[in-house]
Amino acid sequence: MILRRLATSIRKQDWFAVVIETLIVVMGVFLGLQVNNWNEARHTSAREAEMLNALQIEFEQNIETLRATLSSLEQRNASEHEAAKLMYADVITPEDREVLVRGLKEIMYFSPLSVRDNTFQSLKQSGDLSLISDREILIELNDFARQLAWVQAQRDSFRDGMSGMETEWREYVFHRVEDQPNRTYVAMDDDAFLADPTAVSAFHQVVRMKHIFTNYLPPLIEDAERTCRILANATRRPCTVAEEASS
Repeated sequence: MILRRLATSIRKQDWFAVVIETLIVVMGVFLGLQVNNWNEARHTSAREAEMLNALQIEFEQNIETLRATLSSLEQRNASEHEAAKLMYADVITPEDREVLVRGLKEIMYFSPLSVRDNTFQSLKQSGDLSLISDREILIELNDFARQLAWVQAQRDSFRDGMSGMETEWREYVFHRVEDQPNRTYVAMDDDAFLADPTAVSAFHQVVRMKHIFTNYLPPLIEDAERTCRILANATRRPCTVAEEASS
């Protein structure tokens, strides 16, 4: 209707009415665009808040997983190191033999890291990562993703090396099925194992590799905790697992 009135005013050469009606049209278009921009900004802000919250949840889960993994590795490393020291003892007692068997049993476990950055990778692939306005958060997320990828690559490399080393003592290790099918009993011909310098040397190499890998986890945990705190500042929801570490 306003456009018809404007056309009528132009035909009548009513320039005052033309100016007023033109201003009304321009203001209408301007307000329409502003409302659209406000709606888009509100949607973007809500989407960003949703993404940040999802990222924080993922980091909280990863921190707990990494801590549990580190604790498990440290316990196994201690058992394996104790067994490694006994291999050079002058006398091996029955109790020492149990430690040796336990060390061989523990050294065979080297599971992949169950740490995930699925949320980050999904946002990155979809392009939604660009919706995060805080540059510090983006830097931390990318740094953690690179560090995690590096640690996982190191783990794969160590696993390959360990598999080659384990062949040196495999003929001295035996497994017996227990009553429960998901459990197994490990035994070893420890006299033959200790008499084989190549097997003993390979065991020491694997112990060393697992200790080196374990040292990669504390910096990764610290990085995850720092990133979680930064995300918490944005979401205004405490990252309780990171706060526990600092208290």
